[in-house]
Amino acid sequence: MTTVYFITNRNRKTGRSTAPTDFGRSFNEAGVSAFRVGYAAVPDDDRSPPTVTTFAETLDVDPRRHRPGSDRLFWVLRGKMGRHDRDTLVFVHGYNVSFPAALREAATLKRRWGAAGRPVNVVVVSWPSDGLAVPFASYYSDREDARASGPAIARALLIFAEKLARQDVDCDRRIHLMAHSMGNFVLRHAVQYLRTEPLRVTRGYRAADTPDGPADAVPPGRRQVAVYLPRVFHEIFLMAADEDADALQRDDKLKLLPRLGRRVSVYFNRGDQAMTVSDLTKANPDRLGADGPETPGFVPAHVALVDCSPVVEGMVEHGYHLDPRIVDDCVQVARGVPTQQIQGREYVPHRNSFALTP
Repeated sequence: MTTVYFITNRNRKTGRSTAPTDFGRSFNEAGVSAFRVGYAAVPDDDRSPPTVTTFAETLDVDPRRHRPGSDRLFWVLRGKMGRHDRDTLVFVHGYNVSFPAALREAATLKRRWGAAGRPVNVVVVSWPSDGLAVPFASYYSDREDARASGPAIARALLIFAEKLARQDVDCDRRIHLMAHSMGNFVLRHAVQYLRTEPLRVTRGYRAADTPDGPADAVPPGRRQVAVYLPRVFHEIFLMAADEDADALQRDDKLKLLPRLGRRVSVYFNRGDQAMTVSDLTKANPDRLGADGPETPGFVPAHVALVDCSPVVEGMVEHGYHLDPRIVDDCVQVARGVPTQQIQGREYVPHRNSFALTP
């Protein structure tokens, strides 16, 4: 049995309204931006259904006794990061994923990272992906749901940043972010929401040094997120991104994403058939997950480009974030190894990228 945590803006499917045990393909009944949190025990056979527990909201007119579910999730993770000496990986899944499938994918990630020598807590961010393999219809439905889910994900990040800023975390573990496939489109709209939403932290804090050099200190005081995005994460992984190839060059897409972390690693695969379908049949521009950025020499600072094409093939061409060889590379990144020193890569100067070696 593998335990994973979740944040979701999906609607309740089964269970009491205060404690759902499964979630569906629509948005939370309270609104697109409302989310619930909890944990799930996922059988290791990947066939039996997960057992879901949703953290209840404790509502009270006395603010000292008011406990939103997000508070409980934060304290549980904080305790596990300290006692178990583990990083936490926040994972945003992609297109065509049901809620139970999202939990199983998160559990697989947790097991693979553990097998690679970096045990982690995994928090899956599950948005209303259709979970139906219906060409075109479910793709466009998921894309609109991904767009609408941005504010809910942004709210979760803001709350997380606020709690980090108010607490002295007594452990030396790290928090990472991974987005797969259309989850990167969700992330884009979360970043855009953060550009306009005031940051609610009550004191300033220093941004962590990047793996390849120091970062500037953040002045204390209340700031607008349009000027300053909270550096919540250590490492950010963009895997098989169903995003435009110019996303990292445009302010209205993902150019500001590096401000959320110490380093952004973009993994792409020229043989990714899902990216080819997205490009050719759905009138999308060139995809970031297929060939990387359209101008690799002009990506923002602290962005590393990783070409997985030499080592992935067949059924893992799009789901290679679960491939042990890719996991091993991600684990080195999570450990904070400087970009130029990560083993199993070869630098390709004319593409400003690193190719994984077979």
